Amino acid sequence: MARVLHRRRASREYTENLLETALAGAQLSAADRGLCQEIVYGVVRWQATLDWLIARKTGGRKVHGKCVKPSRKNAKSRRCTRYLKVGAIRRAGTRGANKLPFSGRIGKTALAPATYRATIVAVGAGGLMSNSRTVSFRIVSR
Repeated sequence: MARVLHRRRASREYTENLLETALAGAQLSAADRGLCQEIVYGVVRWQATLDWLIARKTGGRKVHGKCVKPSRKNAKSRRCTRYLKVGAIRRAGTRGANKLPFSGRIGKTALAPATYRATIVAVGAGGLMSNSRTVSFRIVSR
């Protein structure tokens, strides 16, 4: 069972396929086979995922207490900083510190040169969420 979970994390292959392969060569009764499946699926179900929400930093204007898109109408209002959602990345989390190798792309879309903010939240089983952490980063042109 531990082998199936390690392979799942390393190869990102479907749990069903890995479990089928592992149980195919095992001499187990139907009850033991069912127990193995329940244990593996239970562990997978309770693993946390990390959501990385990426937003681009842009300028704005304060209107009625909100930071809105600049226009001629609000040109004389106070300046403020807005963050526009660009995309999100979801990965399986591990216990302790987690790292995300970031290529400057979300899916197949490359981020334009600008300053961005990533908000990271761990989401557990049942929708339980951790406190969010925010980090700023910058994409520069080559």
